[in-house]
Amino acid sequence: MHLKISLTRAISRHTILCMIRQVKHDRHAWAFRHGVPYLISWLNETEDSEAKARISRLHQLCTEALETSWKTTQEEWMKGKAKFRKLEGLARAINRITDQYVGYRRVLCASDGHVMALWHSAQRSREGEFHCVDCLLDLFEQKGLSRVRVCECGMYFYARSSLSRFCSKTCREDFWEKSEIRKEQKRIKAQEYYWLHKNKNVK
Repeated sequence: MHLKISLTRAISRHTILCMIRQVKHDRHAWAFRHGVPYLISWLNETEDSEAKARISRLHQLCTEALETSWKTTQEEWMKGKAKFRKLEGLARAINRITDQYVGYRRVLCASDGHVMALWHSAQRSREGEFHCVDCLLDLFEQKGLSRVRVCECGMYFYARSSLSRFCSKTCREDFWEKSEIRKEQKRIKAQEYYWLHKNKNVK
């Protein structure tokens, strides 16, 4: 991403320094409060299949990069071993995607008096896609990307715990009903029911 900061009026150096501290705090809070719901909604509702494929690929690469980073030891890092080379390759793949997006940051004043510096796309036609990239990279930086997951039904959702696998109770129940364990339980119950009623009819 290319950086261009746009301010609407001149302000003192003291105010800028105070604003930077406030922006850092508010920006992370904003990513979870507004960015994540927007990202998930956009992925589930967009009709632009090519844009969705790009964002899905970016999500996959960033998730893999974080997982590889957690498993890479300092020795492997220093000696440039296989895991580090893999990590470098993932970083290059991620940057090839993000290089497509040109944007700038604008300082906005919220109604409650807080000041935030938010990214905007230089290409109006890709504004939604751009915001998804921005949110993904924020989550990547905060190590929170693993919470954005794909349900068995294909819908994206935010996992409230590390064990969450489904976007809804309905999907969880449907998956359970279709599982081999549940099918076996049904077969056993059906056999028990059959023999119970057969024995009842025997005189």
